[in-house]
Amino acid sequence: MSHIHIIDGGTTFGHSQGELNHTLATTAQETLSALGHKVTKVRVTDDYAIEQEIEQFVAADSIILQMPGWWMGEPWTVKKYIDEVFTFGHGRLYAN
Repeated sequence: MSHIHIIDGGTTFGHSQGELNHTLATTAQETLSALGHKVTKVRVTDDYAIEQEIEQFVAADSIILQMPGWWMGEPWTVKKYIDEVFTFGHGRLYAN
């Protein structure tokens, strides 16, 4: 059994409500949990605690990043999440 952290990067943009990414992230969470894994999930458009997210990265054996590909990049909400978590996680998530 492993600890898997899922980052749901689905977001509202134009006519899209991010439902495909939300559905895929939830399906992954349910399936992996049913297989006996410990699964945690965060939705980047919801409020999240940066310190708790750092702890999830440290504890996780695997990270799943579920997001749309916008012009071959991530949505700004995913970039913001990564910037916040990894900036405050300096020294714990990476050395330099």
